[in-house]
Amino acid sequence: MLLPPMTLKKKFIELYTPIKEKNQYPNIELYCCDESRFGLHTYVGSVLAARGVKPKCHFQQVFKSKWVYGGFSPFSGNSLVMTFDECKSTYFQIFLDELSRTYPDTLMVLLLDNAKFHTCKGLIIPQNIKFIFQPPYSPELNPSEKVWWTMKRSFRNKSYKTLDEVEEFIKNETASLTTEAIKQICGYSYFWG
Repeated sequence: MLLPPMTLKKKFIELYTPIKEKNQYPNIELYCCDESRFGLHTYVGSVLAARGVKPKCHFQQVFKSKWVYGGFSPFSGNSLVMTFDECKSTYFQIFLDELSRTYPDTLMVLLLDNAKFHTCKGLIIPQNIKFIFQPPYSPELNPSEKVWWTMKRSFRNKSYKTLDEVEEFIKNETASLTTEAIKQICGYSYFWG
């Protein structure tokens, strides 16, 4: 189901209020989900420097990476972040199963992009998870993109020798994401309108 941003909240309430009335799940919550790649290839970004001084950073062009799957609630600040070696439906299934186990008493409505593995036929969607798909080619509508942008600001202009170091960076960054920080980053105005 594709939704423009202004009708997202209305459609969310309209579709899932009957489920809440059945008391099957005491909580209904929206999760913004996406994936991002962090790797050994140096992510170059701008830095402040004195006029006339060209900043230097070690650059390496190595194409090994980790994929980070994340689900973030703009309302409660709850989240789940998992790291995998690839971006494919098998790992998305593991992410969905873990999200379902982490919040078993919550009906989770996931806001997703239109990636192929989000809609593949072999996907077994847990009973307490429903999908809403954002319009095609509109990543700016998904607040989880802003979480990745925040993490990549800390990731830029650094080089990592191993994927274990990259995974350690991801672990430290996600540990620093408090519920209040997630609510602030993901609290897009169209959720409240």
